[in-house]
Amino acid sequence: MNGRINKGDVMKNLIFTVFAFKDGFKNSPQLGGKADKKTIDVYMKNICVSLISPKLANPRDDVMLVVNKKIEEKYKKIFDSYDIKIRIADFLHFQFPERFSWALAFFKLNSLKWVVENLNYDNYLLIDADTITINNFNGLWLDAQYSLVLYNIGHSAIHRERKYIIDDYQKLFDTNELVQHYGGEFIAGNKKILKEFIDKCEEVYNTIKASNFNVAKNIGDETIISIAANTYHVSSASPYIVRNWTGNFYLASTNYHYNKVAILHVPNEKNVGFIKIYDYFNKNKKFPSIRKIRFYLGLPIPRRPIVSTVFYIFFRGIRKI
Repeated sequence: MNGRINKGDVMKNLIFTVFAFKDGFKNSPQLGGKADKKTIDVYMKNICVSLISPKLANPRDDVMLVVNKKIEEKYKKIFDSYDIKIRIADFLHFQFPERFSWALAFFKLNSLKWVVENLNYDNYLLIDADTITINNFNGLWLDAQYSLVLYNIGHSAIHRERKYIIDDYQKLFDTNELVQHYGGEFIAGNKKILKEFIDKCEEVYNTIKASNFNVAKNIGDETIISIAANTYHVSSASPYIVRNWTGNFYLASTNYHYNKVAILHVPNEKNVGFIKIYDYFNKNKKFPSIRKIRFYLGLPIPRRPIVSTVFYIFFRGIRKI
């Protein structure tokens, strides 16, 4: 009854991402919140990268796009050619008013509920559209058998983004407890664990709805995920994914090379880096080398810069004298 797989059994795994269209609602603020054809094209090209790359790295696993409306035929043909499934799920759950910038992001939780309740897999992984897979998920599927696997953003209790979540949690549930800040780019677990987790997410959503959505205006799926996960034993997704920021706020890692993760999440590169990767793939029918991926996504080189190295060696030498 624990949902785990016996040793020797072959696990049936699903990797999926989601995308929702809704008139009058904004898409990602990183793309200016627009929902025009150009923006949808950017998203679909990102999704091609985010789904084809894990399919090539994990050929035995099923890969799927969950949407609430039909997609353009040219993208459907691309997905069909790589055996990537497409499913339409109505956006019926976790609905927020239009005034919330991240209202469409809650389609993730709507879709997680739909796949867990309607599709029969042992393990599931929900990933964001602005990701690329560079390694297989063999280790992840082992972790997913035993616990909910989420990505802790690593924010302190006084960090602004986590503080928004804590404030909403304490107000909604009349408590002084704190919650961790988990990202929405990675949710994994077995069927039983995720069914229980999405039920908990619905409880949190219903509490928010009962308050007449009296929560921070920038609330996103991460708020519900973080609050719902507060009573769970959560395994860290950090061995499998890293979030990089490549704009004026530059927070990037070299663990595409050292202590290599499986997934790179780079939100700032939706309309530049991931488009370059898509164009390369579309032309060459293969993904670029990890060196080129690093360059396209604006990630740091995996070694100390030469000038810095010279000074490092020099001053270490002085200390030894």
